[in-house]
Amino acid sequence: ALPGNLSLIVEWSHDEARYDASQWRRMVRAAQANNALLPVAPGAALAGLGGTANFVSVDGSLRDYLFARLGKKVGRVEYSLRGVYSPQDKGLLAIAQVVADVNTRVSVDVALTHAFSDSQSEYRMVGLGTRIDAAVRVRF
Repeated sequence: ALPGNLSLIVEWSHDEARYDASQWRRMVRAAQANNALLPVAPGAALAGLGGTANFVSVDGSLRDYLFARLGKKVGRVEYSLRGVYSPQDKGLLAIAQVVADVNTRVSVDVALTHAFSDSQSEYRMVGLGTRIDAAVRVRF
C-alpha cells in the first residue's frame, strides 16, 4: 500500500505463444471475411470457423499486456481504476469501480467499463464497448 490508503499494482505479461501484431491482423481479416460470408454463404462461413475457432482466449490472445490498478479505500468504500493495454492491437480496456461494504456480509459493487480501441482490437472483436455492471454481494 502507498501513503494515503492508495494501492498500486502494475504488471507486464509476455507470451511468445500468443499473437504478435501481424498475426493478429491476419486473424482479424480471417474473422471479418468469415463474418462477411454468413449472409450470403452460411455453409462456407461455418466451414471457415475452424480457422478462427481459437481466435480469442480467456487468458488473452495477444503477446503482450500491461495491467495497472490504482485503488483507494475511504472508510467502507473502495474506489479503483484498472486498465489493460496491448501494444499489438493498441487496445485499452478501462474500468472504474466502486465497492461499498454495507456491513460485514453485504457489499454493493458498481463498475463502468469502456474499450478505448478500434473495431479490430481484441476487445471490440469480442463485442466489448461500454457497459455498466452493478451487483450486490452476500458473503456466507
